[in-house]
Amino acid sequence: MNWIEYHSIKELPETIWAKIAGDNPCLSADFMEIVENLHPKDSYNYAVLYDNKEVVGVIFYSIFNALSSTLMKLSIGRVLMTGTFETYGKHWWCNTSYISECDFFEMFWQLIRKQNVLAFVIRDFVCNECQINKFFGLHSFEHIIPYSVSWIKLNDSCMNLDDFLCEMSKKHRNMYKKIIKSRNDQNISFRKEYDIRKNLHKLYPLYINVNKRAKEFKSPPIPSSFFTGLERKFGHNCFCIIMSVGNKDIGFVLIIQGTDIIIPFLMGIDYKYRELHVWHNLTIECVRYAIETRVTNIDLGLTNFELKKRLGAKKININMFARFKNNVVNIRLLSIYFFIENSKWVGKTRHSNHTYDVIN
Repeated sequence: MNWIEYHSIKELPETIWAKIAGDNPCLSADFMEIVENLHPKDSYNYAVLYDNKEVVGVIFYSIFNALSSTLMKLSIGRVLMTGTFETYGKHWWCNTSYISECDFFEMFWQLIRKQNVLAFVIRDFVCNECQINKFFGLHSFEHIIPYSVSWIKLNDSCMNLDDFLCEMSKKHRNMYKKIIKSRNDQNISFRKEYDIRKNLHKLYPLYINVNKRAKEFKSPPIPSSFFTGLERKFGHNCFCIIMSVGNKDIGFVLIIQGTDIIIPFLMGIDYKYRELHVWHNLTIECVRYAIETRVTNIDLGLTNFELKKRLGAKKININMFARFKNNVVNIRLLSIYFFIENSKWVGKTRHSNHTYDVIN
C-alpha cells in the first residue's frame, strides 16, 4: 500500500472526498474550498491510501501556526491536526475489508510522524468509536474530551411547531409559547434571505457583536468573505433567517442545509434588544423551518448544552487525541496550549461543523 497526497480539495477526485463528506454540507468539497481560501497560509493535505489502484483509505489534515505571538515567526508553534477549525466530524475513511482502522492510523502515523511540527491532534471521535485506543496508547497520545455537540432529531410524527413544543417539559413549553405569543405585541417579524451579499452590511456587525461576547469559545471573527463564499457555493442551500422589530433588523441566523440536516452555523444579535429573546426566537424559527421542509436533523453546534437541552437537544460527546512531537514534554501542557494560549483553538472546532454560540 502507498500514500498519495493532494494539497487542495480541487486536486482530489470528488468521488474520493465523498467517502468522508457524505451528506455533511460543512464537509462538502464546496465548503472545503471556502475554508482553504480563508486561511491561505495554512497547509491542507488530503492523503489517499492505495492498494495498487484501489482506494482503501483517505484522511484529511491541516498544518497551522498556533502561536499568535512573536514565536509564530519562528515557526515553533506549528500543529498538525485532522480537520480544520471550521469543520468537525470524521475526517477520514477506510475500507475495513482491506485494512482495520488501527492499521490505517498506524500507516497514517508513519506518514506524518516526521513532519516539522510541535504537536499532533487527531479528532473527532464519538464515544463509541474509540476502538483504536490501542494505536493511541502505543504512540503516547493523550485522550482529551472537548465540548459536546448539541443535536435535535425530529420525530416523523412532528408535523408542526405545536407538535414540537408538546414534546418539551411543561415549564419550557410554557416559556416558548409565551415568547412566541408576545411577538405581535412587540411588532416582531421574520424573513428568509438568500441574498446574503445584499444584506451583509447590516448582518456582519450583528455577527461581530456575538463574536466579541463569546466566552466558552473565543475566536477571531470570520471575515465577511466567508459569508459571500457560502452564498456563491451553496446557492439556496445557504440562507439567513432575519428577525426584525418594525423595519429594524435585530438578529439573524445563517443556515447551511444538507439533504436531511440544517446547520445554524452562526448568529448575529443586536444586544440593545436582548429582552426580546433574540436567540430563542431565531432558534425556534430554525426548528419551524426544519419541520416545514421535513428535515430530520438540526445540528446546534458547541457550547451551552444546558440551554439547548430545553429544546430537546441531545448531547454528543466528541473526543480527540493529542501529543507533542517530543514525547518527553508533559502532555498536560498540551491542553493548556490549545485551550488557553491559542485563541484560534479556543474559538473553533464546526459546527465546528461551526460554533453556534448562545449569547442571549
